[in-house]
Amino acid sequence: MTKEKQNILMPLISTMLIFTLVNIGATYFMLKQNQYDFNGGKENYEKLSYYNKVQYNQMFGEYKTLEEFKKALDERVKNAGGTVGDNNAATQPQEKGKVSLEELKVTTPVYGKAGTKFSIYEFSDLECPYCQQLHQTGIVKDAVSKNGETLNYVFKNFPLTQIHAGAQMKSEAGLCVFELTGNNSESFYKYIDGVFAAGTRASKDDILKIAESIGVQKDKMEECINSGKNKATVEKDLNQGMQHFGVGGTPTLIVVNNETGDWAKVPQRTSDSIIATMDSLK
Repeated sequence: MTKEKQNILMPLISTMLIFTLVNIGATYFMLKQNQYDFNGGKENYEKLSYYNKVQYNQMFGEYKTLEEFKKALDERVKNAGGTVGDNNAATQPQEKGKVSLEELKVTTPVYGKAGTKFSIYEFSDLECPYCQQLHQTGIVKDAVSKNGETLNYVFKNFPLTQIHAGAQMKSEAGLCVFELTGNNSESFYKYIDGVFAAGTRASKDDILKIAESIGVQKDKMEECINSGKNKATVEKDLNQGMQHFGVGGTPTLIVVNNETGDWAKVPQRTSDSIIATMDSLK
C-alpha cells in the first residue's frame, strides 16, 4: 500500500472506529434506559437487581462447583420428601409476623367471599415455572372451598423482571381483564388460570387470546396494556411482599388474619398446611 493511500485510509478508519464506539455507547444507554422504564424507574430496577442477587447468593453462593450444588440439592429434596423439580413438596421454615390492618386493605381481586377473617396470599410470577406448578395443583382453591366462610384467596403479582422479561406485562394485563369486565374477580382468576395453562413462554398474542376468551375486546385490552395504568398496582404488590412479608422467592404462600394483622408463611405446599397455618393464627 502506498503512503498516499495510507494517508487517505487512516482518517477514514479512525472516523469509522469513533462512529462504532459512539454507536455502541448509545445502544447501551438506550437498552439500560429501556430496562429502567420497563421496571418503573431506576430505583425499582436497582431494587429488583439487588433482590435477585441476594436470592441467587442464598441459593447458589455456598457451592463452588456444579457437583457440590447437585449433591446438596438432592439431599434437600430427599429430606423434604419430594423429587428434583417437585417444588410443591418442599418444606420451608415457617416465618411469622404482624402488619398494620391498613396494610391488609384489599387493592387486588379476591377469590371467594369478601371480608373473611383470613386470607391466603399467593405471591407469584406469571413466568415462573414453580409458580405454574403450584398454581395448577389447585391447593389454594381447595383450601378456600373447605373454609369458604373464613378464608379467601388473593393472588399477589410478584414479577421478577430481571429473569422473566414478560412477567410485568402479564401482571398488568390481568388487572386490565379485571377492569374491562366490570371489576369481575372471577374473570381475573380465569385469566390467571389461563396464563399458567398457556405456559411460562406465553406471548403477548397468547395473552390477548386468553383475554378474548374471557370476553374482553382485543383493541380495548391492547389499549389498557399499552397505557401502563396498572404498573403502580403491580409494584405495590411487589413492595408489600418484600417489605412487609419477607418474600424471598416465588411462589410464596402467606396466610393473614385480617382482624389482627398477624401472618405466617405456609411451610408446606399442601392444602392441609394452608389450613393448619390458618388455625395457628386464630
